Amino acid sequence: MPGSERLFLLKTVDGEEYGPVDQDCLVKWAENGRITALCQIRSTLIARWEKASDVPFLRDILLAQAVAKPAADTGVWGRIRTRATRRASEVVEVSGLHQVRPEDFESASMSLRFLALLFDAFFILLLGVGVYLVFAVLFSTRVLDGNGAFYLGIAAFWVLFLLSAAWVLAVIGQTPGQKFWGLILMKRSGEQFYIGRAYLYTLFTLLFGLLTPITAFVSPSHRSLQEVLTGTRMVKVKLIGKHR
Repeated sequence: MPGSERLFLLKTVDGEEYGPVDQDCLVKWAENGRITALCQIRSTLIARWEKASDVPFLRDILLAQAVAKPAADTGVWGRIRTRATRRASEVVEVSGLHQVRPEDFESASMSLRFLALLFDAFFILLLGVGVYLVFAVLFSTRVLDGNGAFYLGIAAFWVLFLLSAAWVLAVIGQTPGQKFWGLILMKRSGEQFYIGRAYLYTLFTLLFGLLTPITAFVSPSHRSLQEVLTGTRMVKVKLIGKHR
């Protein structure tokens, strides 16, 4: 197809870049609402960005999208309800990518996975410090004795860690570290995944995370054991280290 020979980059309203992808992929994204009129597009051969609504093969799709789109609920409660009920694949309207087939994207390298883990370690440390301070106060006020504060503190940390990590993966598809380094967790079939699958992925990562370099090297699909067990795939979805 003629459109497949030329590659394009997409810049969202948040300034994040995705691609390169071909014209057919951009058309699919626009049809699914992943590209809005405020996004910017450019060819990989030309350094000049232009509005998505000015791109000839996207103009009619985006125009029809603007006409058909219902009025958004902009109230505080409406925004809270939208974020609370949004699933990973529904975030495509913000991030632009979650329902695209994972095989369309490059598998996440071990180096990027490791860098993302180091980035996330900072937030895990903050969670640990927060839990420690809470139970230190409970101990100092004699609400709990030493053993109670220690064991309940450990239990609270792991429960909060598992639930928060699962929620982030299910709702956003990316931890902060994965977002920074341009990685996203996707269901292998490209369909929605819910918090249960995200919870299992987090749990299996704790159990088998150290084996990731080995299993990803041995596996033909370069997937970790936790990805294989949960039917997911970690892929690279945006340009790294590029000035916008």
